[in-house]
Amino acid sequence: AWPACASGCSAGPSPVCGAAQPVVPVPLIPLPLPEPSAPAAAIPASPAAAAPPPAAEVPLDEPESGSLRDRLLWAMERTGWVQAKAARLLGMTTRQVSYALRKYNIEIKRF
Repeated sequence: AWPACASGCSAGPSPVCGAAQPVVPVPLIPLPLPEPSAPAAAIPASPAAAAPPPAAEVPLDEPESGSLRDRLLWAMERTGWVQAKAARLLGMTTRQVSYALRKYNIEIKRF
């Protein structure tokens, strides 16, 4: 006796839906490995040999060598205390800016 069709077609002992047909396994083909985008020799060995950031990313009046607290205050004042804009200016996420404001106990000015 055949069991009822698993797909619920109520075909009885000989299902017409094809549920009783054996499934032919399909062989899996592995994906090709990604190729490196740059040769290993092109990567600089030390951070001192790295090129400076482009001028468009770092404004001229930004305190580059200052502490994170100074840079954070500068960015927040420049952007009108908008954390999302300050984060973009510093190359950080909004969560990182929010965390740094709490860490350095900087009170957010609300207008």
